[in-house]
Amino acid sequence: MRRLGSPLKPYLTPLLSDLADDARSYRAWLAQQERLAAQEERLIRQALARYDRLSRFLVILPLDEESDAAATLHSLNALRAQLYTEWRVLVLAGQGAVAGLCAKVGEIAAEERRIKLHRKGERRADGERDPVSFVAEMAEEGEGPLFVVPLGAGDCLARSALAEVALTAALHPSARLIYSDEDRIDRDGRRHTPYFKPDFDPELMLAQNLIGGLAAYRADLIAELGDLPPAADVLAPGAAHGLLLRAADLAHPGIEHIPSILYHRRDRALNGRELEARAAAARASVAAYLAAKGITAEVGPAPGFPALHRIAYALPERLPRISVIIPTRDRADLLRSCLEGLLGRTDYPDLEIWIIDNESREPETLALFAAVAEDPRVHRLSIPGPFNYSRLNNLAAAAARGEFLLLLNNDVKVIEPNWLKEMMALALRPGVGAVGAKLLYPDETIQHAGVVLGMGWPEGVAGHLFCHAPRHHRDPYGLTHVARSASAVTAACLLVRRDVFLEVGGFDEVNLAVAFTDVDFCLRLAECGYRHVWTPHAELYHFESASRGKDLSMEKAERLYREIAFMRRRWGEVLDTDPYWNPNLGLQDGMRRLSETPRHMPVWLEVLGRPPGAAPREARELSEA
Repeated sequence: MRRLGSPLKPYLTPLLSDLADDARSYRAWLAQQERLAAQEERLIRQALARYDRLSRFLVILPLDEESDAAATLHSLNALRAQLYTEWRVLVLAGQGAVAGLCAKVGEIAAEERRIKLHRKGERRADGERDPVSFVAEMAEEGEGPLFVVPLGAGDCLARSALAEVALTAALHPSARLIYSDEDRIDRDGRRHTPYFKPDFDPELMLAQNLIGGLAAYRADLIAELGDLPPAADVLAPGAAHGLLLRAADLAHPGIEHIPSILYHRRDRALNGRELEARAAAARASVAAYLAAKGITAEVGPAPGFPALHRIAYALPERLPRISVIIPTRDRADLLRSCLEGLLGRTDYPDLEIWIIDNESREPETLALFAAVAEDPRVHRLSIPGPFNYSRLNNLAAAAARGEFLLLLNNDVKVIEPNWLKEMMALALRPGVGAVGAKLLYPDETIQHAGVVLGMGWPEGVAGHLFCHAPRHHRDPYGLTHVARSASAVTAACLLVRRDVFLEVGGFDEVNLAVAFTDVDFCLRLAECGYRHVWTPHAELYHFESASRGKDLSMEKAERLYREIAFMRRRWGEVLDTDPYWNPNLGLQDGMRRLSETPRHMPVWLEVLGRPPGAAPREARELSEA
């Protein structure tokens, strides 16, 4: 086995013991889930029989000098075992491919008409062929839409993979790009390190190749992508990332995610230099993609996870004014620390700070108010009455003069100066609603890394992702180290355009005085087409609820239950179908633990649940249009 001798090694070795534990729990989960495999195959066949015509597939399998013969043959055998049979394989042998392996593939192709071997540089009477010409030729043949599926040599498709893609395409006729969850398989055939992915997330897609694995491109999407490099280069890790970014732009909103493990990625023993080269190639392809779109940004390694990418967007010369809104009632110690961080340690040139005083009475707090009043950036707005977090913020937003609002708790402490510029760079991106920060407890564990719907006590309204994990927690896919979308972010530190805040009527001060007002706000923004982004590159400490205490009194508990009931009435199933939280993951906490009872309906059950011959709603809408 090759040694890891590079700067990546310190980041990889701490994962080993955690991955061993995860592998054992994953194998136990697989054993439970796969007990019904035989019954599921019968149902899949019944679902396929519902259709006279389904998609066809062209699987492209490149070979080079690194391709292992046994692993490659394993890939082909897994294809031949597919439940769905309308496929062909194009094996593209690069000039460095081992002759013996090519000969063996040629023997298989001679007995299996659906497999074709093509050597790079090979010429026919009509000239040299390229992958795109094969796609165009096959698209002309037969009936039903054609999808192209790249497959790495040694990687395997699950037995139901092409069947599930075909049924998904039938249920969603506008789908142009379909992807699935994946795991890894070691040299002994043991599966480990599953990646239960979110639905398509454009922010996360920049930081990592989210789709890579099973990615099925509709043939017209391949044609629309235009000139492509040779397939072996297209499927190289860096090139594939750039290709998929372009494809996702063209395919959106026709991108479908199948929340099932349909792709098994073979472990490859790469040394540190090879890992760094792959990461650098991927970053170059992401940078080229952004440059082609006219987006000025630096693409570098993600801090703490150099195999992934941090996108640092350029800020405009004139930064928009931010109105910082801080509701408070006494607790001068917390407020003083918060203000010192904003006024003295935050590198942002245009801030106005609104202290929303809700009946502070302590002399120390009043003295603090008098002291900070000398700073022209600080304003105090006195709002008496019972504590209503939503009302306090709404009144402050109406008085504020900034283009952006930063909703900030008085128990938040600044750590480093660039945090607000990082949030602003994301808030200025088109289509972004709210931006949230990485908040830490004083004990150096994570308090907030985005909000997951359906989680938390009681009744499963929402909870925080990776709550109580170590500050530099390392999950296998780096989700605490890169910016990504979330269904909601906490208003303890939330940046949003003022006009967007006012567009949806601000917070619901009638039904949600305290709890879940930020979740409700973010969901209403999402209804208007905005998405929300969480960034790990803006870190602050949060002494959660230090100034108002926990909701333990009878009065507070009754109010909390009323707000929970309201959220359930207003949002219903939305709370149980967070697009950024895979339905195979449990809702007991935010640590991405496997669920014993996955919450999604497999595509074949969805098909069988329809009356025979009934068209899906999307198909009806397309035909009516």
